[in-house]
Amino acid sequence: MLKVKELRFKRRDGSIVSRDVPEDLNQALVAKACANEYLVLAVSSSAELPEQSVSMVKYKGKTAGFVIPGQALLSPLHPRNGDPHYAAYSLVAALEVCARSFNGDFSMSSTSSEAESPGEIPFLEGDAYLVLWKKIIGLGDCSRFHPSLFLNGIYSYRGSRDYCGIDNVPPEIITLRDPAIDSQYANSVFFNLYPYASFALLRFFYAYQIIEMLIGLDFKVRSEAIRTKLNLAAPVSITTLRDIVDDFKKSYQDLPRIKEILAPPCGSTELALDRLLDEMADDRSDKSFAQKIYRVRNILFHEHLRAHDFDESVMSVGDNLIAYLARIKFSV
Repeated sequence: MLKVKELRFKRRDGSIVSRDVPEDLNQALVAKACANEYLVLAVSSSAELPEQSVSMVKYKGKTAGFVIPGQALLSPLHPRNGDPHYAAYSLVAALEVCARSFNGDFSMSSTSSEAESPGEIPFLEGDAYLVLWKKIIGLGDCSRFHPSLFLNGIYSYRGSRDYCGIDNVPPEIITLRDPAIDSQYANSVFFNLYPYASFALLRFFYAYQIIEMLIGLDFKVRSEAIRTKLNLAAPVSITTLRDIVDDFKKSYQDLPRIKEILAPPCGSTELALDRLLDEMADDRSDKSFAQKIYRVRNILFHEHLRAHDFDESVMSVGDNLIAYLARIKFSV
């Protein structure tokens, strides 16, 4: 059986370091793996991932990959080394890091590890590699999975976790789902922007931007329906015209559209909204879930000084709202 014995890495100073592949790494499937059939991404989580924190990735019931902490790569006696599937994916990740180094690409290696351990291959420490098999997930843009990854505590890698304040530990099994709405902007908010938003108001802003995007999509659908209704009704009676005008008015009014978009309500988000509104001494009696969100939106965007002392509550609203949107609109 063909086995990989050693990997080599070219440091920034041009020197070459090498590392032996552990003897206990089960390479039974390595010969069948073709590197260009796999996608390797550097990713982070809200806290440092320990070496043992390996997650299997599933898509449509099939194993599609793994999330592997950097310090687990080529680690002797790792508990998963006997699993030939894990071994193949971990070697694919390690080979990708090393191959990039010879092209001057160090985006998947650790600068601090390279400086502190000059004789070692500087795999990420505390961060991880997401390795996906294209044969399972398809050849399309994998950013469609960003909402699913977000809900499982996996975010883009930035080399620093300073502003990553979401407390969400990745589970042992991560299930990727195709979103009902595939939006590049929303995908970026979930994966790149929201996890690293350092200010409470910015977090709410990103979450509300998703709602604004959904409102825009809803407006487009309503406009097409009104146009179709108008065309079919010709010549138009006064009654029909009145109904069409009423529909058009509703199509550009934020609150009625938010009520339809944000259904069913989210209990945890509503509790966070109630707490914030109470702290700001704002009357929430008889307000619906959508009305509370819209009211908080108006205060934060137009009277933000009222919320100045309530950052924790604003963050709670943002965290619950963004997770709710990811679940009900982008991860079905």
